[in-house]
Amino acid sequence: MFHPRRSTQPQDQTKMTSRHIETDILGHKYVNIWGIEQVTLDDLIRYYTETASYVKNLVSDENIKKLRTQLPVHTNTDWTHIPDNIGGVCYFWIGHSTLMLVIRLDDREGEPEVIRVLTDPVFGNEASPLSYFKSKNLIPSAIADSYKRYTPVPVQVSQLPPIDLVMYSHDHYDHLCFETLRALEKYHKPKYYVPLSFGKLHLYRMGVPRERYFQMDWYENQVVTHGIDFTFVPAQHNSGRIGLDKCRTLWGGWVIKFSTRTKTKKIYFSGDTGYCEEFKKIGELFGTIDLAFIAIGAGEGRQDTVENAEKDRRFLKGMHINAEEAVQVAIDINAQVSVGIHWGTFALTGEHPLNPKLKVSSLSQQRNINFTCMRHGEVRQL
Repeated sequence: MFHPRRSTQPQDQTKMTSRHIETDILGHKYVNIWGIEQVTLDDLIRYYTETASYVKNLVSDENIKKLRTQLPVHTNTDWTHIPDNIGGVCYFWIGHSTLMLVIRLDDREGEPEVIRVLTDPVFGNEASPLSYFKSKNLIPSAIADSYKRYTPVPVQVSQLPPIDLVMYSHDHYDHLCFETLRALEKYHKPKYYVPLSFGKLHLYRMGVPRERYFQMDWYENQVVTHGIDFTFVPAQHNSGRIGLDKCRTLWGGWVIKFSTRTKTKKIYFSGDTGYCEEFKKIGELFGTIDLAFIAIGAGEGRQDTVENAEKDRRFLKGMHINAEEAVQVAIDINAQVSVGIHWGTFALTGEHPLNPKLKVSSLSQQRNINFTCMRHGEVRQL
């Protein structure tokens, strides 16, 4: 049984982060502190409308059939596998930003103590508000149907071993899926670690009792159980699904720190983010990161013309890092091992599904860092 308690971070960090909270007639509203312009609903609809035909061709049935040979899904994964050694971590890539982390703490009474964590769990086929737009006649069906999951889920929520903890980075459709949340509640009833206002706006409304979710601010820390704690860290992004909830919940990434009798390790999870100087501060605060999961996809768009490529990049840059920036993030946070996430699963932009992986592979070799990508359903051990 977990009994989380709060701990504190240095006072200067608390003062630094207070600038991202504003108040208006509807209550709290969260803002980026790096001067990036927020994307409006009109901007989003315009982007989807302009790029739909390009994306539809990119993920056509014929092209996806070809892609299957280059994006194979592991179907024989042992989802119950645990680390061989105390202080070890097994990590499974389920797809996009969804990972299962299995952390082995000190053994007790001859049995391994294992904590299982899910990140941004999305097992459904919807990863955008386009179905909603279609239902309100804001966009044609042809546009809404272009953006879809093109790599199948390698496992179902009901097939996973018991999940103890779930971490959410923010509430966009490709990171918060209500269908998945209902399944988690049915089969696992985990504890949830979420950004400020996220629990009240989403989890409580879905029937999750208050004692099972913990809302956190940037640089706020929670001791989860003996030997393991979570810290919520800044990201340059935004939040909201439809209408008046725009930026009503916070967004960010996570640092997991866990200790055994012989070692201490730190894991970083980026969530969604554009590039900003805050990553260097995260690196200074936490020192070496043993394992980092960094978003690499949806930072680029169409590549049919220079004009379209530049136009899409301008739109996406404030929200999503591209491969070059992802490599820089790994360097900024002092990551020893980095793994690319947020790619190869959903059609979100006009970016070719394989481009993020290919670019990261090339750039990491040039910069001489350990930054790789996984196959869907693959498990690795740190």
